Amino acid sequence: MNTWNDAVPAGRRRRRRARPAAPAVSFLLAVGLLLAGCSDSDPSTPPDPVRVTVTPPTATVGAGGTQVFTAAVTGSSNNSVTWSASGGSLQSSGTQATLTAPVDGGTVTVTATSQADASASGSASVTVTPVQLALSPSEGEVFRGGTLAFTVTVSGTDSRGVEWDSGCGTLDVDGSSATLQAPSDEAGPCDVTVRSTLNPAVTTSAPVMVRPDWVVTEDGDGMSGSCTPGGACTLRDALAAVQAGDGPVGSDGRAAIRFSHELAGSTVTLTSELPAIRTDVVIQGPTEGTVTVDAGASQTDPRRVFLFSDGVSAEVHGLRLTGGVAPQGGGVAVEGGSSVRFVDSEIADNRGIQSSTTAGGLLVTEMSTVRLENTRVVGNRTIGTGGRPGAGMSVVAGSTLEMEGGKHRGK
Repeated sequence: MNTWNDAVPAGRRRRRRARPAAPAVSFLLAVGLLLAGCSDSDPSTPPDPVRVTVTPPTATVGAGGTQVFTAAVTGSSNNSVTWSASGGSLQSSGTQATLTAPVDGGTVTVTATSQADASASGSASVTVTPVQLALSPSEGEVFRGGTLAFTVTVSGTDSRGVEWDSGCGTLDVDGSSATLQAPSDEAGPCDVTVRSTLNPAVTTSAPVMVRPDWVVTEDGDGMSGSCTPGGACTLRDALAAVQAGDGPVGSDGRAAIRFSHELAGSTVTLTSELPAIRTDVVIQGPTEGTVTVDAGASQTDPRRVFLFSDGVSAEVHGLRLTGGVAPQGGGVAVEGGSSVRFVDSEIADNRGIQSSTTAGGLLVTEMSTVRLENTRVVGNRTIGTGGRPGAGMSVVAGSTLEMEGGKHRGK
């Protein structure tokens, strides 16, 4: 039987065999590897996506106008973009682009696409306001040979250019304004048209009526017997025809008597009293200058220039009314609830024979209305004794007189 003894001889140390490393070392190594796997350099983590932003994201631009856009790229070191637009035209330089809007209204989309990633893009929405035209007046009426002024307002764009056209007469054009010179030998409807030069498809028109009228071509006071609308007439001819209800009227239901431009500066001297005006009428002097209607009256042969009666609606333009002598309204009398407008005219040097309603120049009575626009009432006087004088004007019996501009002075 063998016996083993572990005892170490005196004076000698026992040597032990080396053992494996402590488990803590393996733990630290594993943690280090795990942390290393979480670093940014780990190819298993996807990069940030490429994004494109367009500024401003929305805009409103007039037709044909311009708008600048800027693109910003994130998620890539390549910030280059490709620009496009659904309408209009683009000029681009790098990350900036300028849109020129189409001439039609609508919506345009401006897009910037990343050159690093074609699937990444940004866009802006642009509202394009259309061209709009508005004519003033929107319609009109003019005598043959007369003029009518128009103005156009352009909106929806900064491009104000327009072209004018007319279906009759001639146009004197000054940018956004134009004056129609109506034909002297034709009457009837026609149009004044204006169109945008930016977008010729945009137009607007104003209907114009060149009103049929009686034309006074003679400065005598006789009755020719051959007066027709547009033909050769004296003032007496034309008034007689209007009172008889002959011939055409305008859109306002009133007849028109027009003095030829050839009579500008001339005088029509009456030899007897004109018929009372009881039919709605416009009496128009020549387009340039005035015509004088002289009653040629005296105390022994009294007559006034015009008498408006029976609720008539009338206008007198561009005439000088003089030489009247009458007990009530030496120059002009307006009675019977009539309404008369005098424009650019003169009532001068008439005489009223005194009575209870005497007026040397103008008598307005019996609930009538008169409006004076840029009209002079001057040099009129009353004669005789007694009564109640009104050398220039007399407004009585509930009547009304309005005056704008012009002048009033009696003798």
